[in-house]
Amino acid sequence: MFNWVNFQSHKKYLEEAVKLRKQSKDINGLAYTYGNMALLFDQQGKDSLAIIYYNKTLQFCTEHKDTNCMANVYNNLGVFYEDRRQQEKALNNYMHSLSLTDSSNHASFSVICCNMANIYFSIRRYGDATRYANLAYRHSIKSPYVEDQRDALKVLRKIALERNDWQTAYQYLDKSSKLTESMQKQASEKGVMQAEMENRLLLLKNKEELEKKLLEEKYRVIELHREHNTNLMRWGLLGMFGVVMVISFFLVNIHRANLRYKAAMEEMKEVNRQQQALSGIVAHDLKTPLTQIRGLVSLLRMDGQLSKSQQEISDNMLVAADGGLSWLSDIIVVNQIETEIYPSLQEVKIAEVMEDVCKSHSMQLHAKQITLITSVDDSHVISSTKDWLGRMADNLLSNAIKYSPALSVIELKSEKKTEGLFIHFKDKGPGILQEEKSLLFRKFQKLSNKPTQGESSHGLGLYIVKLLADRNGAQVLVDSEPGKGSVFTLFFPSHLALNS
Repeated sequence: MFNWVNFQSHKKYLEEAVKLRKQSKDINGLAYTYGNMALLFDQQGKDSLAIIYYNKTLQFCTEHKDTNCMANVYNNLGVFYEDRRQQEKALNNYMHSLSLTDSSNHASFSVICCNMANIYFSIRRYGDATRYANLAYRHSIKSPYVEDQRDALKVLRKIALERNDWQTAYQYLDKSSKLTESMQKQASEKGVMQAEMENRLLLLKNKEELEKKLLEEKYRVIELHREHNTNLMRWGLLGMFGVVMVISFFLVNIHRANLRYKAAMEEMKEVNRQQQALSGIVAHDLKTPLTQIRGLVSLLRMDGQLSKSQQEISDNMLVAADGGLSWLSDIIVVNQIETEIYPSLQEVKIAEVMEDVCKSHSMQLHAKQITLITSVDDSHVISSTKDWLGRMADNLLSNAIKYSPALSVIELKSEKKTEGLFIHFKDKGPGILQEEKSLLFRKFQKLSNKPTQGESSHGLGLYIVKLLADRNGAQVLVDSEPGKGSVFTLFFPSHLALNS
């Protein structure tokens, strides 16, 4: 166990390394030594000292323009703040790390995107979570590490479950199970599986089997409802002579079906309880040893005197440890979502939310050289939540960027009238066909128009906007003609449009 004595010995070793690096003027070595000091203090819960050494490392990397080192430090800072549930700081650091990481480095790019997707999921920004999870999965396919694909699939599965898309969630879970078996086989063949890692994979397989069973039970309940409806339609066509018999028959069938439904629901609850218990055991038993393994392997690698085979073994150990820690982060996020209480409506300043949304899309706007013109009154306030308004605005602005040509203009404007408050999103895209307007807000509905630069589109953005608007008591208005662009408007009636 990594106790106080071990901590002091490692700290002393690193302090001696700092002195030697300074004497030899090994700047790169000094930066990485400071990085390991930060990790050591992080593991001991000495947050202030960890931040000091993270900043020292970042300063050295910045001064010597070592982008790889900078990207690694920002990613470590993201993990640091995510563990402490400081989501905004974690996102900012992950975003810096992503901007410094070469997209051809598929493994690192996939890990960072997956971390960001988990953060967005935890704050209920499912549009952003889906976008970064899909980006992580595309890069993970080209990554040499199988666990990168599994981590991306986990996030996509969580999003599908949150949206009650059981079929898609089951498909993701099936892919993830196959990857887990592949990981176990590869690790065993390489001979680097320790008993603790084998237990981790066994627990992971058990968890996935429990989730499969939960989804299968959900399907069975749905089939029961379909069976009831089918029987009702058939027997409803019988004549008056058999009315009494038909009613009696269905009363019995419904009673039996209810008993089966209740039994299935109780079984689902038990599966969920077992899953939560398993999650608690894994989180308690694995997080500390995995963190210690990663820290100790990092110390060995810092020495720089490992043979080629030893280097390969240390690489595999780091990959296994990082995979385990990422999996534990997934469990923590799932538990947070399952226990979170949905917020009540509150006063929300539109300008503040729109500013955050615009900043989050600055990279996409810059990539397509689109000019965003905003005219949002600072005094405009509505009754909503920052999360709801942020997600609605995020999806509408994201759509405007996707379907707008390069070098075009997008306008974002708020205005208050007697009947209520309006937020307009105007683009110069291809417009919407009249016959397709009635399909706009359907779940998984895709129209004939395609994003101008091949961006991903899953047919859920506008569905989410409409769903949240309905919950908020607001409306989504559309004004569009083919070839003349579109204007999507969030309308909040006068009782939701507050005085600042």
